[in-house]
Amino acid sequence: MLKESKNIRKLKKLINYTELDQTSNELDRAYDTINEINGDGYWVWNMVEETCYLSSTLKKMLGYNNTELTKYKALNELLVGNDEERFLNALNEYVKNRGEKPFQIILNYYHKNGSTLKLLCRGLVTDWGINNEPRKMIGSYVDITNCKSI
Repeated sequence: MLKESKNIRKLKKLINYTELDQTSNELDRAYDTINEINGDGYWVWNMVEETCYLSSTLKKMLGYNNTELTKYKALNELLVGNDEERFLNALNEYVKNRGEKPFQIILNYYHKNGSTLKLLCRGLVTDWGINNEPRKMIGSYVDITNCKSI
């Protein structure tokens, strides 16, 4: 039986990584599609770099196209009344408890057309720093504007 050369083994590893990348991209597309079907938006917040990815579904929910709302601050500017303060208080409480209680809050946002939306926001810190500071958080928004109170 012939032994594999070092280059053949490297090539096989590269192929496996490529397959893994393809699988990851397929899962990302599937996740985006599921959110599109459900109408849910999601976000990924890098708290260290102060950047935030907003899904196209979230932007669409708020009346914007994918080239708009490119900065996280722009999303905060759409909050109604004291909801930014409420959001920050809920986030601080979540961080203080190291995520023992889920991060969840209902927020009011202005739609691009001027109407108001009621959105259920949920999130989870996925990366905690060595000093227990949040480094990365992901979350979702669900439009509950037309849901009836029980």
